[in-house]
Amino acid sequence: MRLNHRGGIWYAHLRCADGSRIKKSTGCTDRAAAQTIAIQWERELADPDAAALSRETVESSLERLVRAQRNERTRSFYAQKAGHLIALLGADTRLSDLRPRHLDSYLATRRTHSVTEHTIHKELGTLRTALRASARLGLFRGDTLALIPRHSPEYQPRERWLTLDEVFALISAWHVSQADHAARAAFAVATGAEWAALGRAQRVDLTADYVRVRGTKSARRDRVVPVVLDWQRTLLDFVRTHAGGVDGALFAPWGQRASLLSLERAARRCGQEHTTWHDLRRTFAQLLRRAGARLEDISPVLGHSNTKVTQTVYARLDAEGLRDRLLAATGTPVGQSVPNSVDFGDPLDPVPSRNAANLVGCPGLEPGANGLKVRCSTD
Repeated sequence: MRLNHRGGIWYAHLRCADGSRIKKSTGCTDRAAAQTIAIQWERELADPDAAALSRETVESSLERLVRAQRNERTRSFYAQKAGHLIALLGADTRLSDLRPRHLDSYLATRRTHSVTEHTIHKELGTLRTALRASARLGLFRGDTLALIPRHSPEYQPRERWLTLDEVFALISAWHVSQADHAARAAFAVATGAEWAALGRAQRVDLTADYVRVRGTKSARRDRVVPVVLDWQRTLLDFVRTHAGGVDGALFAPWGQRASLLSLERAARRCGQEHTTWHDLRRTFAQLLRRAGARLEDISPVLGHSNTKVTQTVYARLDAEGLRDRLLAATGTPVGQSVPNSVDFGDPLDPVPSRNAANLVGCPGLEPGANGLKVRCSTD
């Protein structure tokens, strides 16, 4: 490597790994600064892998993770979490320079922003996923477990769900000009459809016995929900009549934020507590469970791969629901007589003696040997 000065700027003459030579402007007028840059270039040319490692930053790693997502909602989720990480860790911070103290500082700062521990947990998970993806590409050689602190907040899912009376009251609370909004709520309760699937619903998806729910989070989310209960049929009849979509779409376009506000106003109008679209999906699962459906049957119609999430978030029974299930499952066996009350015995009844003679006289019982002496002729 050598430097030459031309027009006030220092240029570096470098040798590549294949033996060829290149000339690059350092952009520096100071020879010492130019030499520092040239030495770095020379190292990168000698070891391309090390050069790639030195160029990988927090921003480039997280942006690559976001671009790799096929699902729009997942991509939006990662983009949101990545934004907070980049802002606090620094866009130009190299992954090779990240240290545990940087993550400790991030945690301390993030907690001053009035966000939940669950949100912080998701952001740390996003960073961990990005670092692992960079490591697979050879762009990160650090220890992810040592770098990112353990953070496991206890997850407390919402438990709000609506009874059938509350469902019909909520739907009736919308004004006639908002019939399409009410129809969305009816569809969500009748099928367990998530918010994103509501926007993709088509009129051809509704048949007398089945409804297609066009979820996209995973392959299982694009599913078919059987229509087996009367309240499902009633709600879907309302949907067919009042849904306002055009050109084959079941519902008219509606932004998520506006829909949340509209749902909240409708809930307040009929005297109900704070309600979300996810609560309507949970309502579907709870009504099925209380009608006698098993978790193994509810899980696939919600688009879940197993019953764990179904049980934890959607179909967990409270004490009253569990009591009803136990009563329905057990009952009283036919022909078995059960007394109405239990009383103590008459205290005046004589209590049988427990001496050895009485014990011997009882068929099948033998007295213990300790403490007993039987007379014989030699005594």
